[in-house]
Amino acid sequence: MIDWQNWKIGAKIGFVYGLACALYFIPGYFSQLFPPPPGQPIMMCDDTCTSSYKYLGFLVFFPLLILSVFFWSLIDYQTLPVYQVILLNSIIDILIGTALGAAFCHFCGWIDRKNFKIG
Repeated sequence: MIDWQNWKIGAKIGFVYGLACALYFIPGYFSQLFPPPPGQPIMMCDDTCTSSYKYLGFLVFFPLLILSVFFWSLIDYQTLPVYQVILLNSIIDILIGTALGAAFCHFCGWIDRKNFKIG
């Protein structure tokens, strides 16, 4: 019988992880897809700060970004409006995070039951 408790806990953790990933990258999407009007540059920081922000996000959210790129290759996103691209990316990140969290916790529970089985 499947222990669904591991799935539930993992899904909750994965949902929070996916939500954090989506919220982390939304300002970057807005800055890339909505450039400031000419003569009014709006910069949060210089190029070094921006690149370190992207690298830190890539290191922290590596599994989600790899799978998100795979799903983006299946969608013709260039025909979508900007807000739909941002919303769709956020939904993909949350769903992938939830699925990865549930699968990881279930796998850890399966390994634990297999190694410590009595009798």
